[in-house]
Amino acid sequence: SWKAHGGRWVADVQFLPTPNHSNNNSSSLGSKSPPSRLLTAANDGCVCLWDLTAVSVQTGAPKMLCKTGKELHRSGIFAMDVCLNSMENPYVCTGSKDKTVAVTQLDSIARGPSGRPIWVSDYHCSKVGAVAFQGNGSTLLASASDDGTVAIHDYRVDGQNGKNKVVAEISDAHNRPHSVVWNPLSEHEIMTAGHDNKIFTFDIRQGKHPLASFHGHVPSNSRCKKIHHPIFFNPCSNMANSEQFILTGGDGSRSLSMFRNKDSDGSKEQLISVYSRGKLPADCGDAGSLATQGRRVAAVVDGGEILLLTPQIKH
Repeated sequence: SWKAHGGRWVADVQFLPTPNHSNNNSSSLGSKSPPSRLLTAANDGCVCLWDLTAVSVQTGAPKMLCKTGKELHRSGIFAMDVCLNSMENPYVCTGSKDKTVAVTQLDSIARGPSGRPIWVSDYHCSKVGAVAFQGNGSTLLASASDDGTVAIHDYRVDGQNGKNKVVAEISDAHNRPHSVVWNPLSEHEIMTAGHDNKIFTFDIRQGKHPLASFHGHVPSNSRCKKIHHPIFFNPCSNMANSEQFILTGGDGSRSLSMFRNKDSDGSKEQLISVYSRGKLPADCGDAGSLATQGRRVAAVVDGGEILLLTPQIKH
């Protein structure tokens, strides 16, 4: 472990694949070599790039390759996502307390304090707490802000020359939305969560009305104080979209809840209750951030501990 930033906390970390310096067409993402670089963002407003192959014998810290300055954000960074469309020069999206969303390429970050983003939007009027690339070659990205809105941007055109148009906007769905995720099996569907007791899915083509609302993961109707990040869970790659699941923690639940994400024609909002719930070990508290790989789930719980779980699905 090491002190990566000057602020009190690190907002996000992302591994980057080993650069491919060969002249053939093989992809470094497909390489079996472990990631050699780490990207971090924090409330000091900076993004740092680390070389994990060069570690100090005295401190145990990897070598810092570069650190951005105030050209990227004027205040703390609360969210970061990486798009590997360009393997040698990935795109990095960040959301900040300065109310902006920025997209930067890795070569610009490598220039340190002089590096500038290729795109900036100040569409939001409060802190941006979540960002997510659509991926798969798309130039769409989603952002969620304390101003109550979730916005879909196209970073090819929006935010330039003072214009802050968006592809779509969802207003007042949540009390301070703090999470937005794209459905990997449906390119037009996003999932959102905030400081309340509901999770929503939306089709960005159909505007403000949810496809479905998910409830029961939070044991009370009171305002949530803790952040939880629901994720799509696809334990079998050949599953139909109707057999896709959603995993989430919940403020005060001390458990991991599972929902079945059902198909919808968009004509009427579906109300979906918990499909299954598993209690976390004693003294773990609540689950916040989650990550999946196949059937395995990593859950960050109170105190910073990480649990590795394998949820069971009964048919």
